[in-house]
Amino acid sequence: LNEAMKRSTKAVVLGAGLVGMHAAENLVKAGADVTIVEMSAQLTSGYFDRIAANLIEQAFLEAGATIMTGKRVIGLEPGGNGTRIALDCGATLEADLLLVATGVRPELDYLNGSGIDADRGILVDDTMRTSVENVWAAGDCAQARGFFTGTPIMNAILPDASIQGRIAGMAMVDDPGIKPYPGGVPLNTYHFFGRHAISVGSSSVPEGGEEQVRFDEASGRYLRAVFDRENRLSGIFGVNEFFDGGVMAQLILRRTDLTDTRARLFANPLATGRELMSQIWR
Repeated sequence: LNEAMKRSTKAVVLGAGLVGMHAAENLVKAGADVTIVEMSAQLTSGYFDRIAANLIEQAFLEAGATIMTGKRVIGLEPGGNGTRIALDCGATLEADLLLVATGVRPELDYLNGSGIDADRGILVDDTMRTSVENVWAAGDCAQARGFFTGTPIMNAILPDASIQGRIAGMAMVDDPGIKPYPGGVPLNTYHFFGRHAISVGSSSVPEGGEEQVRFDEASGRYLRAVFDRENRLSGIFGVNEFFDGGVMAQLILRRTDLTDTRARLFANPLATGRELMSQIWR
């Protein structure tokens, strides 16, 4: 890919998830004319909310990229020195480098006939056991209970894989200290053009809950926190704001009561989050 990027002058990236966006940034920095095509209405859909996505889009536009959201590819064919890409809006793009980053799914075909239940991933219980005795699954291939919905979700992030792997190992040896899987909490960090974005938890405001937002358009700083009706954190999202994603995930998982500290947490999420965790761990 690095060699292809060095030779590319006109690149098209299909998919605006984090993999596609990292590739697009590197192509822009390498001097290519880059177009990003995304079928969702915004970049980084599923990772960041609309305001954060707009800030990310602005950075790419300033760097010279072209953004096409809400568009689907309907055809590919050889053309010129590369590939001709037809879109459902009637537009046609040409590229000497076409990068497809439209999502990742675990390869499960090898499990056909095994008796192991699978959906988008291998279905597991709260100890990572599959539907077959003495078989466990963890990490990117596992579809485990989501923290917010209680239904199985794919949460292919390193912190979750580590937790699941530890639980699976303890279950295999019947470790009496095992604690059931608490449920998957989304956590994503993204660095782009000297800026950073982070998202933890659910962006939906729960019934009876509320959100707090601050946005400085001039500096590009944005922070949004979502709380449930009992003043527990449900999600926190920021661009060019500093807080520890792992700490925020723990506050969510532990259902920490923030009645007395909510205002301080929103004012200074980095320091207050660490203070709260130090109190919890004492």
